[in-house]
Amino acid sequence: MGRFEIKFSKHAERQLKERNIEPELVQETLENPEQIVTAGKNRKIAQRIYQRQGRDFLLRVVFSEQGNLEIMTVYWTSKVSKYRRK
Repeated sequence: MGRFEIKFSKHAERQLKERNIEPELVQETLENPEQIVTAGKNRKIAQRIYQRQGRDFLLRVVFSEQGNLEIMTVYWTSKVSKYRRK
């Protein structure tokens, strides 16, 4: 997706802090996603696997592309096979 300016919703900003997710990881996931899936009207999810605590975790970045790119929420999941599309 290339380098671009992103905006975080208030909810996403809270989630970053509560879930200890570095904004740089969000940027990296958006710039080099392993996968992007559609998540309803005007929303997509960029996904990328990272190693944490010796295990694979999927970082899911839910965003909207209406004009600017806005991050709606972001979270880690250990359920990689559940969310990865083939």
